[in-house]
Amino acid sequence: MLHLKGSWLRWAFFTAGFCLGISTLLILAPKEKSKLDKQSIFLDKLGVNLDENKKGTAEEIIGSVLGQHNETKPTILCWIMTHEQNLQTKAKAVKDTWGKRCDVLLFVSDQENQEFPTIPINITAGREYLSLKTLSAFQYIYENYLDKADWFLKADDDTFVVMENLKYFLSEQDPEIAVYFGHKYRPWVDQGYFSGGAGYVISRHGLRKFGERSEAAEKSCQPRFGGAEDVAFGRCMEFLKVKTGETRDKHGRSRFHSMDLSDHIARDFAKWYYFYDALNGQGV
Repeated sequence: MLHLKGSWLRWAFFTAGFCLGISTLLILAPKEKSKLDKQSIFLDKLGVNLDENKKGTAEEIIGSVLGQHNETKPTILCWIMTHEQNLQTKAKAVKDTWGKRCDVLLFVSDQENQEFPTIPINITAGREYLSLKTLSAFQYIYENYLDKADWFLKADDDTFVVMENLKYFLSEQDPEIAVYFGHKYRPWVDQGYFSGGAGYVISRHGLRKFGERSEAAEKSCQPRFGGAEDVAFGRCMEFLKVKTGETRDKHGRSRFHSMDLSDHIARDFAKWYYFYDALNGQGV
């Protein structure tokens, strides 16, 4: 009787354990598959083929690749175009959020504010003076900050930048090549120019060429009263042979966005956008 009872117990425990093992496998397997799928997708974005890579597991490969990018992480100076009325609203929002991830953060305003603080560019306030304000700000940064960063980002106070993504993109670029990046518009400048609303980033050598420009370049780098600041800067870059770099990903999608977030989500753009955009809106 005891022997039969013991056998029954052993059989019961074996059956329960087997069923528990199967259920555990069924519960864990989808999670493991999902994890592997996510790792494969991430590695694909990094340009790594897991099947062909013999260096180790997905986790080890991801860690290795990210480590390499961290070692070559570029430094970025961000300068934000703002004015006195926006300091405690839009500019403060930048300062409290993504601006913290810049290696150097500067606010260029029409008035000096030592508490914020701001860099005063003694230019009359107003959109018609934005070209002069932009070129003057880049000149000031060249004279005072050229050796402080690899890249120099100009953004407005209503722009949001995911700095981790920008640094990842720039980690594969050479700051000693005369180039700048952004969302390309096409009219008015032969090589195109980058939207001021989306923000644009120039290499150290590009900024050096701007700061050391010859007297002959002054005419092409002279802002026009009432002209768009991104066109003025783009015209200057073209004359100085600072090239417009490719910023689209491998699927042809833009990394810089010049319209409101809601416009990009809905893909509902004003007609003028299709005229200005170098890809007729196909890269968003």
